[in-house]
Amino acid sequence: MRYLLLTLVLISWFSGHSQAYATINSFKQSVVVKSPSKAEVMETISITVHQEKGYDLSVYFETYDKFNKVQSLTMVIKDRNGKKVKKLNKEDAHDYAYNEDYETDDSRNLYLEPDYKQYPFTVEIQSKVERKGFLNLAWWNPQHAYNMAVKHAELEVKVPQGYEFRQWQKFVNEPEVGTDQKTGDKRFFWSVKDLPPVKNSVDRSVFLQNRPMVILVPNQFEYGGYAGQFETWEQFGNWFLEVNSGFEDIGEETKEFLDGLDFANKRQAINKVYSYMQNRTRYVSIQLGIGGFQTLPASLVDSKGYGDCKALTNYMKAMLSYKNIPSNYILVRAGEDEPDWATNSFPFDPFNHVFLGVPLDEDTIYLECTSQTSPPDFVGTFTDDRNVLWVAKDDSKLVHMPIYSEEDNVISKNAKLNVDELGNGAMDLHEIRKGIYYSNIRSYKSLGAKRLERYNYKLFTYKDFTISSFDYEEEEGLPAYESNFKLQVNNLAKNTASKLLLPINTLQPIDHYIDLNRYTKFSEIKRGFTIEENVEVLLPENYWIQRLPESKSLDSDFGNYQISVDYEGDILKIRRKVIIKKGRYEQDDFDPFYDFVQQIRRTDGSKLVMESKT
Repeated sequence: MRYLLLTLVLISWFSGHSQAYATINSFKQSVVVKSPSKAEVMETISITVHQEKGYDLSVYFETYDKFNKVQSLTMVIKDRNGKKVKKLNKEDAHDYAYNEDYETDDSRNLYLEPDYKQYPFTVEIQSKVERKGFLNLAWWNPQHAYNMAVKHAELEVKVPQGYEFRQWQKFVNEPEVGTDQKTGDKRFFWSVKDLPPVKNSVDRSVFLQNRPMVILVPNQFEYGGYAGQFETWEQFGNWFLEVNSGFEDIGEETKEFLDGLDFANKRQAINKVYSYMQNRTRYVSIQLGIGGFQTLPASLVDSKGYGDCKALTNYMKAMLSYKNIPSNYILVRAGEDEPDWATNSFPFDPFNHVFLGVPLDEDTIYLECTSQTSPPDFVGTFTDDRNVLWVAKDDSKLVHMPIYSEEDNVISKNAKLNVDELGNGAMDLHEIRKGIYYSNIRSYKSLGAKRLERYNYKLFTYKDFTISSFDYEEEEGLPAYESNFKLQVNNLAKNTASKLLLPINTLQPIDHYIDLNRYTKFSEIKRGFTIEENVEVLLPENYWIQRLPESKSLDSDFGNYQISVDYEGDILKIRRKVIIKKGRYEQDDFDPFYDFVQQIRRTDGSKLVMESKT
């Protein structure tokens, strides 16, 4: 069972279930292993929806294919008094293609919602899914959404005598172990109860790391006719290579291009092949065959011009191999807010994405083959700073992806600001964005005019402003771009009597770049950053500076802050630099970081006082 959820985030415990959007009254998942390649998963859940925001938590959603079949499904809806309103079956569910845009897909979605909104109401769901092939026997997380309470949940697993698997649990007791008297199967049982709802006060990764969870992995398995072992990363990597061997052939046109390729060194060759791949392919999600594990042939990608992450990565790998440049698959749990699931202590399959690593003598080049816009060796927030599986014959191992530091993630701003007598400002703003901030370029290249306009307006925090013009230019081969904005900002300076009060920080406040919660005492800076600003302010005619804020510098373990103001003729020159380092601050560690941010806020809020000469 997978429920169609709101985006998951955490963590502030409420005092009771009355604060929940929905409450799971009971939830039982039963997994019965028939063989290394076959299992049945039965689930029974009773969930009470208290308000509209919890409605999505009552929706049943399952992706199925030839390896996963929904054998039965029922849904009973009861009103606030416990009286049955209606009963729905599998035949009432919406059944549609996983990817309706392409025919190369044998996966489908099953979606069943109660279609009842007289709150509160209760939904009881029973389902049975047959699984033919699995690498994770179970990945059980009973509290799967914020603002959802759990009264009672249990996981039961039955396996034949002699069947071996590894287990990992967090915030759950060790299992009860017994024997099924009828079948002789070995029985394992986990349970949790009285889990209070969790508020969306911190990001999703923290939620995922702080919920009850049980993960079970078979020592031996069979998937799609390919048998494998999964006690070590090396074993899993060998299985992945076997599943994806024999798909490297490329077309004659591509061979001609590669034969005629002119390059001075390997890095230049890699860049040219990568550009060739980007210009002739596009990403589509394909779940054909062994779904998330086996690639399509490189020759098919060559002729059709599309593929999923596996197929595009294999295509790039095949072209490099043709030029005698070895490369390696890299498996990753991708996503900006994903926790670092992969560890050496417990190998299992958390992966949802694959890309390519090309080892050179001096370093390694990482290639995101699903992107038509990223320069070589740019992975961005999608796969940075986490453990990934470097797949190599008999030598697969976890490696850690590069960390984008405050030296990499830089926004440099140069602004010219004209302030009129009413306090309105006309601004010419030039920006250079590097590191993770380069990711904005994807929106610029893909969005239509109206959506791009909305996107740009969200980049600024002024209350009343308009963007009259915008353009950008990408720095070739680098994760960096330049942009130019012309803005009209109304009431930028406060007009009072014959004075204008202008904030010393006329651009973005520090809160635009960080999140912190004073009540839960938590903040995490996942990626350090540097903001450099130079602003020239042209004063209105007949105005002079009555008061100039003092320059200030702050140095701490969390970063640095500097601001200075100089007055030359009718022009103010404001120089501001903020460096925030990567870090996670909670409970006792939170207060010093919060104080540092508060000092920045107070200084940024200082006012330049301009007074009329007349």
